[in-house]
Amino acid sequence: MRAAGVAAGLLGGLALAGCGGGQIEGPDRHVPEGSTVIYDCEDGKALQASFQGVESVTIDFQGERHQLHSVLSEKGAKYKAGNNIFRTDGDTAELQSDAGTTRCIVRP
Repeated sequence: MRAAGVAAGLLGGLALAGCGGGQIEGPDRHVPEGSTVIYDCEDGKALQASFQGVESVTIDFQGERHQLHSVLSEKGAKYKAGNNIFRTDGDTAELQSDAGTTRCIVRP
């Protein structure tokens, strides 16, 4: 029991340490809080992602705007609201919705 408590404390400390500095952090991901990133998608359309710290992102895509909230991700960053899921990993992003899956890359 004592070892489990120590492990939980260490994991909690690591999670808090990753939240400092107002950046979204992951293996390949560092986006300053309040930044906007434009992605070019495989369908020839653009996707705009405006990050509000680590908590949420607002997605503008095909004339629609959605605010998604951060959820646990094993790699990169992941945001979800309803049936919409937005994942980022390095320079790539993927938006899943009722309309299907769209893959994108950061605009140079």
